Amino acid sequence: MSRHFEFVLALALLAGAVYPGKSMPSQEQLTDEYPESEIEEAETLLKELEDLVDEEVMANNIIGDEETALFPEKRLSAPIHNCLLKTTDTTYRYRWDSLRLTGPRFTFQVSARNDAFIGLSPANRDVTDMYEILIGGWANTRSAIRRRKLGPNLAFVSTPGIDSPTEFRTFWINCAPDGTISVGKGGVAQPFMSWRDPNPLRVSYAGYSTGWGSTGRWKFCSIRDQATFTDPNLASGRPTFQCSVGWGGTPGRAVDGNRSPHWNHNSCTHTHGENDPWWYVDLGSSVTVDHVTIVNRRDCCSERITPFEVHVGDSTNVASNPRCGGHHHFPPTETEHNVHCGGLRGRYVGIRLSGKSRVLTLCEVEVYASPNLALGKPTFQSNVAHNGFATRATDGCRDPNWGSQCCTHTNCETNPWLQVDLGTSVRVQWVVIMNRADCCRERLTPFNVHIGNNARVEYNPRCGGHHTIPAGKNKDAINCNGMTGRYVGIRLPGYGRVLTVCEIEVYAGTVTKRTSEVRETEGKGCGEHEEGQSWVGDEEEHNCNCDAGEEFCYKVVCGDDGEKKPIKGEEGMWTCEETEETEETAREILEETMENLMEDYKE
Repeated sequence: MSRHFEFVLALALLAGAVYPGKSMPSQEQLTDEYPESEIEEAETLLKELEDLVDEEVMANNIIGDEETALFPEKRLSAPIHNCLLKTTDTTYRYRWDSLRLTGPRFTFQVSARNDAFIGLSPANRDVTDMYEILIGGWANTRSAIRRRKLGPNLAFVSTPGIDSPTEFRTFWINCAPDGTISVGKGGVAQPFMSWRDPNPLRVSYAGYSTGWGSTGRWKFCSIRDQATFTDPNLASGRPTFQCSVGWGGTPGRAVDGNRSPHWNHNSCTHTHGENDPWWYVDLGSSVTVDHVTIVNRRDCCSERITPFEVHVGDSTNVASNPRCGGHHHFPPTETEHNVHCGGLRGRYVGIRLSGKSRVLTLCEVEVYASPNLALGKPTFQSNVAHNGFATRATDGCRDPNWGSQCCTHTNCETNPWLQVDLGTSVRVQWVVIMNRADCCRERLTPFNVHIGNNARVEYNPRCGGHHTIPAGKNKDAINCNGMTGRYVGIRLPGYGRVLTVCEIEVYAGTVTKRTSEVRETEGKGCGEHEEGQSWVGDEEEHNCNCDAGEEFCYKVVCGDDGEKKPIKGEEGMWTCEETEETEETAREILEETMENLMEDYKE
């Protein structure tokens, strides 16, 4: 316990001695024994002391038996366990601190004289294309919404006195599926500022800043453990540590969602050359680990990681925790490798390289508490083009490049689909989609996920609305809120669509969001167009469609490399020239299966 914390506790106990009615409150004591002015003074003092305790506890990350014994109400208070308390100075500079967003809406508190900024970004850092929310700018008289840092004011409203340097003010921000960004005050349902983005960003992180002569105190509640609810990958956005940092390869790069295996993409960690280097992630609590996925560096030095060890346990000393198997080897042709941990349990998952003068580089580490239910299961799709067989979607290969023979491919058609048969009805929490990265990423947007017991994809209930892969990513995790079904399918609504996915994974889990937050089935309307209608878009080579009460447009991209130009079909819609391959022949399937078996045998 720090000296500062001891001093705060002493003050609290002193306050309880001076005003015993406040330490054990009863209605009689409050009304009969003390004047109202003294009671108000006591309440103010204890409130200030509680804020000091909160700040001290969060700053030192100590929630222990001593504190909860002296302040038993803290044991039952969510904010003391789940709030991050932060401060900012007068310099306009965003702090990101792994504030991972779990849904379209989040709440925070801030105390500042003026110019409180919130940044909403697809990445855990400043990027050119991000949202900026300014509350209390122009000497605490106006607020604004922008599409980039210090960009044009797209929403600009009068908000005199909205910030306070002496007390916390609560605000909420909501990013709706239709692109509407709303900002409101705590306890008030109607926003005081909003703007609709016609081309909305998919944001995953929140940053914060003050500036223009103002400092700030911030409270972000229910964020500390959010990363475990945004993805079946429990390591996403969690605190990380490593033995040393070389060449700027900080440990957090291994859990930032950037799975690029190339160093110049700022996605890989790097230690100095040393004996037995290590890295670990703190999951926040002890969990049962099914498997760990590691993305290795490929632009050079891929052999550095072999051999390596994976450790799972409750000690921050990586080597002292139990190992998942023995010494693991990264096949030279693989970008990523799965290590199965057989249900080892622990809070910390670490990677260690045994030996002298070794360098540890990791481009991503993912931790999963449950198995992928789709792996190796029968998979079907509407048709096949360019040998992009449906079975590739469940073969365990996540490589997002077409040349790796890990991606599916249909012909250009109306409403193409792919479906995996899990064999029995299961409760589905997450569906993970791996998109192509070498070309044609836009083909998949928008897509629907269907889960149910009908072998016809479109007859099963939808998980959410129309989904998109986040910008700059080739992977997305869809939260399906525990929907139940034997079949999990992907469907692209619209005319002239090509369905290509490089892997589909299905995970069971516990329901963590209300149905209304996840499914988003309420349509926004299609104006003059009717449900199921398709039409040519205003942009060249774009078709539009009305599906589930929502209008959307998409570019028609043709060929296995995306280089073929679309043509106008008989109905006047953009489409692709048909390929000769329309079904999987027994010989093709057999040849591909034998090739895979021979590669596995050689390894």
